[in-house]
Amino acid sequence: MATNKKRISISLSDRDHEVVQRLAELQKRPKSSIISELIEAIMPPLIRTVAILEAAKDAPDDVKKGLKNVVEDIERELSSTTGAAEQQMDFVSELLKGKNDTKEDAA
Repeated sequence: MATNKKRISISLSDRDHEVVQRLAELQKRPKSSIISELIEAIMPPLIRTVAILEAAKDAPDDVKKGLKNVVEDIERELSSTTGAAEQQMDFVSELLKGKNDTKEDAA
């Protein structure tokens, strides 16, 4: 199928490639569509980040210091939110593993 989308090449670590490969197999989708969807999901904050960096590039030093502090605060907040989401996913994963282990023990 022809597309007007731009193409790029990327390099992934073995771990990252394995995860994307497994997800693609589970969803019966191409790896490229998995990665494209992930990039789409992070595009809104990425657009804001680029806008902030562009504005900061020409800002006076005192404004840059203030922006740096704000960005660091946001990063800490996002990290704590992401960490909580990861913990919830780990919890669900362990529950599912427990159910699979119980089924295997019964077999």
